[in-house]
Amino acid sequence: MKVMENSIKISEGIISEFATYLHVRENAKATIQKYTSDIKAFFQYIDEDKCINKEILLQYKDCLIQKYAINSVNSILAALNQFLEFLGTGNLKVRRIKIQKQPFIQTQKELTRKEHQKLIYAAKKDGKEQLALCMETIACTGIRISELKYFTVERIKRGKIEIYNKGKYRKIFLPKLLRENLLNYCKEHGIKTGWVFITKTGK
Repeated sequence: MKVMENSIKISEGIISEFATYLHVRENAKATIQKYTSDIKAFFQYIDEDKCINKEILLQYKDCLIQKYAINSVNSILAALNQFLEFLGTGNLKVRRIKIQKQPFIQTQKELTRKEHQKLIYAAKKDGKEQLALCMETIACTGIRISELKYFTVERIKRGKIEIYNKGKYRKIFLPKLLRENLLNYCKEHGIKTGWVFITKTGK
């Protein structure tokens, strides 16, 4: 391992040393296997020169968020941070994602049934089906408009939406009727995968 300015350069052989380090610390065999596996995956991500710095670590964190559930991301980051501690570069450790414990909309934020129906009716009357569904989704879940991008066919089928925004994570459980309305909309418009709320150009 070679320490460079604001970065470190490592070799793949150090993974074996990391496994020994974990063993000496009396980590469970399953933990050692998982942590070393996570670090091997990280090695596949970084460039051939195997140079690590804060920027690369943050980029890797963003990559994980796009691919995995938040609990899995935090588990991988725990392994990565332990590896950085082993290298003596704890200053490069990456913060794990905070999980907000508020899966449902608060009562005081809810629209009245009359207000809700009035908004939906007005949008449908103007032929704006997608807008009507957007408003219904926001009213039923309490999400922000910018968080509509987290609604994908796959997540709706699972009945829950995992939202990562401004460094925080929360899980939204979809009411049965809303879930049915969203899936019906997808079926009617031939949306089989990916984002639900898209423009005519697919954005």
